[in-house]
Amino acid sequence: MTKGHGYFLEDGGEKRTILNGNLGLGQEQGKLIKADKSPTTFWITNPLSNVTNNVAAGGEGRGYWFTYPRIPTGPSADKGYMLKDEARHTVISEFNNNVAHSNKKHGFFLDNEFHPDGSATGYNRYRPKEDPIMHLKYKNSTDKPSIINRMTGYKNSPRNAWIRGGMFKIVHASLSDSAELLNIVKENSALQFIDQSVFIGDSPNLGEPAKVNGQPVSIGRSFPLVSNMMKSFNPRNAIALRRGPIYVTDVFFDGFADNEYYQMGAIGWDKLHRQSPFHSITNAQFGFSDPSEGNRVRDIRQDETERTGDDIRTFRDMDNSVTDLSADSAVTVLSPEAFHMTEDCKIRSNWNFGYCEHAFGKLAIQYSSENVLTMTRDDDYESARVDADSSEDASFLVITGDSYSYSMFFEEEVPKNINIKMVGLSKSQGVRLGVCIPSDATFKVTGGRVKWAAVDSLSEVVAIGDYFYDSDTGYLALFLADVNDFEPGEFGQCVGEGEMCKRVMIKIEKGDLTESDCLSAVHEKFNLSSDSDVNVQSDFRRKLTTLLELLSERRSHGSRQKRSVDTAGEIDTRELPATANEPPANWGAGSTRG
Repeated sequence: MTKGHGYFLEDGGEKRTILNGNLGLGQEQGKLIKADKSPTTFWITNPLSNVTNNVAAGGEGRGYWFTYPRIPTGPSADKGYMLKDEARHTVISEFNNNVAHSNKKHGFFLDNEFHPDGSATGYNRYRPKEDPIMHLKYKNSTDKPSIINRMTGYKNSPRNAWIRGGMFKIVHASLSDSAELLNIVKENSALQFIDQSVFIGDSPNLGEPAKVNGQPVSIGRSFPLVSNMMKSFNPRNAIALRRGPIYVTDVFFDGFADNEYYQMGAIGWDKLHRQSPFHSITNAQFGFSDPSEGNRVRDIRQDETERTGDDIRTFRDMDNSVTDLSADSAVTVLSPEAFHMTEDCKIRSNWNFGYCEHAFGKLAIQYSSENVLTMTRDDDYESARVDADSSEDASFLVITGDSYSYSMFFEEEVPKNINIKMVGLSKSQGVRLGVCIPSDATFKVTGGRVKWAAVDSLSEVVAIGDYFYDSDTGYLALFLADVNDFEPGEFGQCVGEGEMCKRVMIKIEKGDLTESDCLSAVHEKFNLSSDSDVNVQSDFRRKLTTLLELLSERRSHGSRQKRSVDTAGEIDTRELPATANEPPANWGAGSTRG
């Protein structure tokens, strides 16, 4: 036991360090440097380290903390051991077969920047590259993964692992008995993967029974947190999908049953904006029946007046191993709002989520005003509608490659500049979007790496570069897509190497900007509801609310009418059986049950 850190790489200039076969126990808070407030068993300040076969247990801080300075500090500062920001772009030499359990501030933690004053705070800006030196000089080196292999974590608080930055591969992990088993945070366009791993929510390792209000809990087991778990980590999840996309393949889940103290679900989301529509799950196996013995997916529907962006949470069930459907293509799991749901969608009540046999992309719209932006789906514009979070984060999930189309309008005044980022769209997976602009407008449409040209009718808006403007109503319709399709096996949420999503810009040069809502006139003139060749106006799916009622309610409250918490869709009541009694022998780091 030590005060402060245990195995301690002090300056960030230590290279080719080998930490193999070590045991660290019970690190306590110290005062030597500021970071001693979170005492860490293995404090690692240089990625050129080999960390293998170690155990970190029972500390007041973290088990393993990877945090790098921009340039080595202390006596190493002027030795030229590392260039400025070289550590940010250098892969971890080796991380294999390490264990962390019963630590109070994470088992594995890869984040924060180490500062010369001894503190470690903020985002680490970690993005490993094939050649970090060339990247620093020319910004042209490709991403290279740091591989976290055979990580075992259990009963760490609040999480077993928090891993943030660029390209990572989490392989053969075994994680259990934490408020949140794994949170991998993608901060840039680099890819992230979780493969051949095992996640156990509540394992047979009961530990000492927790106490709530001074009394032992009735379920007779320890809790990873007591004070704020029910608020901050409820439901408890194995994988919290965050930003992304994150690609999850060959994973086993068990032990995710609700009890009187907390809810649980194998797959969930971190409530954060900028979520990707391309999170994907492939070959998920479950050791329990859903819902009688647990929840494959679980999240809590929230009052969306706080505009947290929760309704963008989604993932693609690539082989239907989560939804257990016989569909020919990937199924999308998503928030079951009327804006998302069609007759090809259903709700799993115990998940608090739904799923659709549609492909979805995301339109991320930026505009130069604080006016409320409302997006509607044309087949049911009176109730399939949603407001933007803000002018900086106006993101909407839209059905692509199908007969559905969308329209949007601003509450008071049309902004002069509208920027539309197309996430997850391709040549064959595009969507038509209509925008209400002034009826006397002079405007330009640019972007998408195409030359835009007007067509003669709304029905001719079928490919990227097509737009139609109706001067009677002020309705501008354009087709959003990429000029290419994704290649077979291509990763990323945007077509092409580098994952730079295309943008389309609308610039209004002249016109009465107060003419902001044209939808009633457009639907009357073009009958957009029947243009989709679908009929989704079923009474059982949603309560219809007229456009005038919505606008009246918004004006009477004087505030943004954020995302509705009303759900829409048929309820799926199937019992989804367990698909495996135990994980395959080559998944995970080793036994999580013995």
